[in-house]
Amino acid sequence: MSAFDPKRTTQKASMDSEREELDLIDLRTYPVWYFDRDLERFFPLEDLDTPIESLDDLHFFAEFTTPQGRCLLGTITGLGDIAAGVFHNGRWYGMSRAWVSASIEQLDALAASDPALGAASGRDLVPLSYRTLLNKDPFARQGRHI
Repeated sequence: MSAFDPKRTTQKASMDSEREELDLIDLRTYPVWYFDRDLERFFPLEDLDTPIESLDDLHFFAEFTTPQGRCLLGTITGLGDIAAGVFHNGRWYGMSRAWVSASIEQLDALAASDPALGAASGRDLVPLSYRTLLNKDPFARQGRHI
């Protein structure tokens, strides 16, 4: 069992805020979400001092910039070294250094979904630079890349 307990009132978020999947409205409402692996659900985290098992379970609202200068919104998991996902045209596209071939497929699908991104393939979309959309260390960092 994780140190995070979604029922604790000190964590402020109500149980009706839990989600199976996140969308941009959720991220704009709560920029940090905890993923409980046992329950397979996301819970908003308003207090960054809340005890958790691992930063790897946190998803932070982030803005990504492609090499072509296009902005995309999505999430960074952990400190950005675990995974990332971007939301574009109503769909999530995920990527992780641990799953390179699957990430390339996702980026290829993203590139194919919108010619305005200016990418002939997914490889043209990396490296993605990002910044989290919250200002608290260690998450308020500029110039990070995926």
